[in-house]
Amino acid sequence: MKKYRLIFYISFFLYHVIISSFTFYVSNHKMDFQFLSDLIKYIDLMSWGTLIGLILVVVDFFMDQREIVNYKNELAQSKGEVNALKAKLFDLQESDKGQTPQNSSESE
Repeated sequence: MKKYRLIFYISFFLYHVIISSFTFYVSNHKMDFQFLSDLIKYIDLMSWGTLIGLILVVVDFFMDQREIVNYKNELAQSKGEVNALKAKLFDLQESDKGQTPQNSSESE
């Protein structure tokens, strides 16, 4: 795994840990009306948090797509190299077949 991808997944993991811990904290205080009314002040901050999560998901999608394209290009290049090597091997086998009868007739 590349370094930028590892850093991205660590930040993605930390984001989920923070969101999960916040959710559990709010869930434990759901009967405290004062806490919930104070929480309304931070609704804009929560909206930005969800936007950050959405951006992380979109970035992950594009990173995966780019990686898929790179793998397809590598696969196509490898197939081309294999076909070129097969052609060379075939040419060598054909040239050996053509030289073998001549060599046996020269030795007689």
